[in-house]
Amino acid sequence: MCSANWIEPAFITGDLVWIVYTLSTIYGLCVGSFLNVVGLRLLKDEGFVWKPSYCPQCNTPLRWFHNIPVVSYLFLGGKCSVCKTPISIQYPLIELLTAGLFCLIVWQFGVGWGSLALLWLIANLVVILITDIKESLIFTLNAYLAVPVGLLANALGILPKSVSYLIWYPSWLSEADTFFGFPFWSALAGVVGFFLAFEAIIWGSRLVVGEDGFGHGDTLLLMMIASFMGWEMTLGTLVVGGAIQAVASFPYLIFKWAKEKQTKLLTLMGTAIAVVGGSAYLNYFAPIAPMADGRPQQWILWVNGGLLLGTVVLMAFILKEVRKQEAFTSLPFGPALIAGAFVMLFFGQPWLAKAVYFIENFRFF
Repeated sequence: MCSANWIEPAFITGDLVWIVYTLSTIYGLCVGSFLNVVGLRLLKDEGFVWKPSYCPQCNTPLRWFHNIPVVSYLFLGGKCSVCKTPISIQYPLIELLTAGLFCLIVWQFGVGWGSLALLWLIANLVVILITDIKESLIFTLNAYLAVPVGLLANALGILPKSVSYLIWYPSWLSEADTFFGFPFWSALAGVVGFFLAFEAIIWGSRLVVGEDGFGHGDTLLLMMIASFMGWEMTLGTLVVGGAIQAVASFPYLIFKWAKEKQTKLLTLMGTAIAVVGGSAYLNYFAPIAPMADGRPQQWILWVNGGLLLGTVVLMAFILKEVRKQEAFTSLPFGPALIAGAFVMLFFGQPWLAKAVYFIENFRFF
């Protein structure tokens, strides 16, 4: 691990706390209102800087008191003041989400240039959340706006150390020998590495099965996250995002397969869930003492390897059967990745530390 020369943020205490959080909430609500406009107008290929807000149904320009975040929605009863068309609940939800995330940034990382850079990341992720959920689209504009800022923030050392702190590097290399420091190189490696890896997966899956394994937008999204959080935290984001996607997708797919009487798919999926559940029990709930030197029991490592291999084989059979029965419903991966990024940003470092400890102590003999 390394300890770079980060510029530490200021944490607010005393009577100023409520002032700072109040200002953060107001600022987040206003930014969230603007992000709604950005996301929806990107989908319509409209300008979002100079064109004033208007009702999408009757095209009536909105007055300033119709644009007060959350308050205007409640005051108008969720309807346009002119044509009385219902206003989407998306507007207040995005405003509240952005305000909550802004407050979390201040609470977790304090007030400083690094927190401001993270707010920029949050804003672009929220826009992607809007466009990906509504139309399964991720615009390159967000990556162009976010990736350079993330790399620059890491190069300047302004990001809080817990954002990209858990950095692996060769034992023979000293941080004094590197330019910009390890967090920057971790971020750069993540941007380049995830681009190459995911584009290779897309190309390979297109070649083998005739379909893209992922969307190019997912590549852009991971590059954005890596530019701020480094490759290790972004890898954790991919794992957590995959778990969230599975939790969100499996119930829907199982219900759909049950309705269509896809017995073989249900059997395969049930077996896969049982295997994953057995692995979880073995690793997290079973009271198995480690060896005297602190390393895990060797048989656990072998069993884990077998369970992992079994899961991969089962998933391959499931995918084959899905393609055969045409029983798959595509869900965008972006929202799950964004949720995973938020989890890793605020809570992920301890989890990643445990994972690295396990990897460092992994031995077959």
